Amino acid sequence: WDKNAFLIFDVADAGNPKLYAKLVDKQLGAPNRCVVAGDRAYLPMVDGNGIAVVDISDPEKPQFLTSVRDNVLMQRTYGAAVRDHLLYVASRDGSSLVIIDRNKIEKK
Repeated sequence: WDKNAFLIFDVADAGNPKLYAKLVDKQLGAPNRCVVAGDRAYLPMVDGNGIAVVDISDPEKPQFLTSVRDNVLMQRTYGAAVRDHLLYVASRDGSSLVIIDRNKIEKK
């Protein structure tokens, strides 16, 4: 896989997952450990020092929306979680937990 790819799989048959859709975009910055809330996927970026937001309202055509980056606090982001309108982003090299209001970064 391309290191800047976001993949959606059909896992209806768990023993035989099928690639459903793929988004390749350099703005994704080597995403990992995706978290989904509603029709949004949040992708911590290992190379991007931040988190990318992808619209998955049409799972056949995921679309990059935006990203939040911070070269100090979000160095090599490693994981994320969502609760209500808050997005929690953990950074390995930044040794931090950044809390972001999703309503302020998402574009509809």
